[in-house]
Amino acid sequence: MSEIEGPNALSEVSARTGFSRNTLRRDGELRTDESLTAALAHGEASVYLSAGGKWLVKTDGAHLAAGFTLAEAEALGADLGEAILLGFDAADQPALASIVSADGDEFGPRIAAMDLRGIATEGRFDPDTEGRLAQAAHLIGWHAKTKFCGVCGQPTRSAAAGYRRECTNCDNVVFPRTDPVTIMLVHDGEGRCVLGRQPRFPENLWSCLAGFVEPGETLEDAVRRETMEEAGIAVGPVTVVASQPWPFPGNLMIGCMALATSREIAFDTIEPRGVPLVFPRRGPGDAGGRACGGADAAQARGHRPSSDQGVRGRDSLKEATREGAASSAACRPRAVSPRRLSSRPAPRAVPACAGAARASP
Repeated sequence: MSEIEGPNALSEVSARTGFSRNTLRRDGELRTDESLTAALAHGEASVYLSAGGKWLVKTDGAHLAAGFTLAEAEALGADLGEAILLGFDAADQPALASIVSADGDEFGPRIAAMDLRGIATEGRFDPDTEGRLAQAAHLIGWHAKTKFCGVCGQPTRSAAAGYRRECTNCDNVVFPRTDPVTIMLVHDGEGRCVLGRQPRFPENLWSCLAGFVEPGETLEDAVRRETMEEAGIAVGPVTVVASQPWPFPGNLMIGCMALATSREIAFDTIEPRGVPLVFPRRGPGDAGGRACGGADAAQARGHRPSSDQGVRGRDSLKEATREGAASSAACRPRAVSPRRLSSRPAPRAVPACAGAARASP
């Protein structure tokens, strides 16, 4: 039994978020130029295939399967010479990722092309497979954006089985980039918290505030700055609760709890992004005091996370829809006047790793 599955599993919130359960041994420090060749020579290697931004899935068995054999990958047109070695499983079998150029509709009736967000929100695969696909998506996206050297402008080549890129002209070496994003449940310590929404969100879907960490900034200061910019609320103590890989395209979401030291929502009108509301964290019929937020945030009216929302964690995905109906009453907003929320462009992802909450009016 692994540490995250043992008696102390509940103490690690991050392990219960989507895309986090990747058990591959990556061996990043041990890779050489021969690592990819060795992995491709392994008879039991599996390959995850991306086509047009989606992932190919075999649908001809009792269960969906995301891994393909080397022969199957080559038959589908994968360029395995540019494959990325994700790592090795417990049996030392390599797992790789590769791209096929054709669209998903061209592979026949027994192979489907699925969106990664949909795969996770619908719970199509086990948590480990979701984590592998997230790692693969992150690395494939990074490779696509670093084909040329940022120093001299010449082409780069994949090295270390896809774990870095090297310039073909100068000595510049580039490693995969991960952008940190804070997502925070800002509360007043008396049962109320601030949620916001963007116009593109589905009806009745609200989120915690979130924003990218800027250069030279701590996580705590990023929470304070983003909250002030988006809602005009001052923040005091900040607690980091959890983190979540978010491969859209290459972020690490860092969930925080933040105590507000002011309550009046302020905004400007330059760039309206949504409507902030103050929600109670407990309802009159909730004797247990369920909190609207945190890793166990419920989905009001049984909504699954939207494509712009994070994935809660495979162990609780299905339970979320059942919890939603029971807890939506505890998440109803107080009678406050909606005010426009103006902020910088919002981050590409607003996951529920540590603070997002959904509510119905």
